[in-house]
Amino acid sequence: MAYHRYVLHATPEYLKEYNVFPPNQCVFITHEDDSPIFRGAFSVPTLAGTQDSNFLSNDSVKNAYSEILSSAGRNQLKLVKTHFVKNKTEFATVEEIKKNTEEEFGANPVVAPQIRKHLLNKIQTRKDAFPFALTEDIQFAGVSIHSNTFSMPLDSLVEVPAIVSGVATIFPRPDGGIPICEKYVPGEIYYENVPLFKETQTIKIGKILDFPNPHSLRVVINVANQEKKDA
Repeated sequence: MAYHRYVLHATPEYLKEYNVFPPNQCVFITHEDDSPIFRGAFSVPTLAGTQDSNFLSNDSVKNAYSEILSSAGRNQLKLVKTHFVKNKTEFATVEEIKKNTEEEFGANPVVAPQIRKHLLNKIQTRKDAFPFALTEDIQFAGVSIHSNTFSMPLDSLVEVPAIVSGVATIFPRPDGGIPICEKYVPGEIYYENVPLFKETQTIKIGKILDFPNPHSLRVVINVANQEKKDA
């Protein structure tokens, strides 16, 4: 059995609504481009959530896409996000970003003219384009092994002890009152759906060993062997 103590950045929303971190839960973390920086270049991951609760609250993404989502559809959001990820990866300057945005979306009838205008007005520096290029890099980070009670100020750090290799007992979120033992059989692979900003990732947790009771299951955990489920 291998354990790890994850030091995570807790969002204000988390500490306002939850003063106890639930045990026996799959712990998910996210590494964002706008993660808080501590001690030089070290970036502390943000707590993304557990089976019971999704704690990912990325105001930068929500603010960046609020106008697009209110006046356009999901297809336009994907086009815009792909465009800015490409510009960021290629280290484009702010003028190059604006020029590329004008050219690509000016010639693309799928993207509404008001969206192109909004983007061009919004971007005055290269940093202004970063929120549009954010990606939610969700990782399964083990199974919490005991509850923590928080007595910290908002925007603080949280230490979550978790099993990262071995056998863990998990209590999944209730799904219509159906016992978990009726949904799976020993030997099956157990996956968890992690809600993101307008998206969902399905992450492999491990192989099911047995069911200690109708609503819990024991799973073989190996964080080093994580993988996403094919869509």
